[in-house]
Amino acid sequence: MGNRAMVLEVHHTAHMESMRLRFTVTLAEQITVQKATEQVTEQVRRILDCLKNEPLGARDAMQSIGLRHRPTFLYDYLQPAMDAGLVEMTQPESPKSPTQKYRLTAKGKHEQRPGNH
Repeated sequence: MGNRAMVLEVHHTAHMESMRLRFTVTLAEQITVQKATEQVTEQVRRILDCLKNEPLGARDAMQSIGLRHRPTFLYDYLQPAMDAGLVEMTQPESPKSPTQKYRLTAKGKHEQRPGNH
């Protein structure tokens, strides 16, 4: 689907002043959201798989998954897994610690069992 968008312009006049607002709404938004959800699920499964044996630091987890771009790892893999309650920090009181590692939660371990995919 192309880059089609619907533009809505609103004009408002009050006290002889004119205010013009412009909104852009992407028509393909629902399709994009569905694709992103499927992609995140696969990415979360990959991080769960790499953490199944032991806690790993970000660099080791990235290497295990085969990633080099840290922001991609953090925003597309690690953060969704943490938001879902599947992965946790080993040092939650020091999130930026150089010795920080990540491990599966009980929920994350449950997801690793056969039949839960």
